[in-house]
Amino acid sequence: MRRALVIAGVMFAGLLAAAPVLATTKEAPLPEEEIVGLEEEVTFTLRVEGFSVNVFAEGDAGDQTATLSISRGGLTTAYRVPATITDDTLAARFGSLGEVKVHFAPSPKCRGYPAFTGSFTFTGEDEYVRVDAGSAGGVGAFVACSDEELEEGGIVAAGDEVHLGAVAGAFKRGSGRRVTVDEYEEFDGRPDIYISAFRIEKAEGMRISRGATLRAGRDSFHHNVKAGTATLRPPAPFTGWGRLTPRRGGKRTWEGNLRVPTLSGNPIELTGPAFRARFVKEGAFDE
Repeated sequence: MRRALVIAGVMFAGLLAAAPVLATTKEAPLPEEEIVGLEEEVTFTLRVEGFSVNVFAEGDAGDQTATLSISRGGLTTAYRVPATITDDTLAARFGSLGEVKVHFAPSPKCRGYPAFTGSFTFTGEDEYVRVDAGSAGGVGAFVACSDEELEEGGIVAAGDEVHLGAVAGAFKRGSGRRVTVDEYEEFDGRPDIYISAFRIEKAEGMRISRGATLRAGRDSFHHNVKAGTATLRPPAPFTGWGRLTPRRGGKRTWEGNLRVPTLSGNPIELTGPAFRARFVKEGAFDE
């Protein structure tokens, strides 16, 4: 298990609605002859104007990235960019939208755990959110202590899993739309349904994902795996419906009027002839 160092702080001037939670984790050192590109992780989270704003940076000397994710009401936008991470600093620029420059060091107040100083500014497209956290505008030094063990993940489903996926464009290469539905059978036999839909794009050196993810009730997803049919009617923030229908030759159509808004305002169309659909059922312990 990995030991997490959680740092919480106090906002100045009422800038943020709640205190930030910051964390940094670092793998235990290996014997000297085995050290090959140890991976660093730095994370901090702020509450701003009702939004949850999270920065997660990771990587080794050859590949370091930072992802800024902003969420509210089930909607999320994530911005991924190259980053520079050292033993005590994190720096990343999110195009013309903002940047983060943070220094962290052991604090005697926390018996050796880190305190953070620095700045973080960001303005979302069409100014849907504004972040100004730093010694000049909001957060100076934030210090708090925690020494927690993070539990490893365990089995979350006892029965079968049904997966529906529909993709338009080259999603894995950074341009496209994707809808996924995962239904798990709980130990008591009830279904647990998770719905995710995102559009991905590239701009100003950023890989940007916009969309929503949520846990839904059983009425949102009806399917017949043997017949190859499914209907999706998710709750808000989604609107509309999507229907999977089999065609000759093993092809499927994903049609309807399913949409999801984005934090910056422009909704995403989630059905249509451009989508390629996949529909499978697997056992909980299938290889």
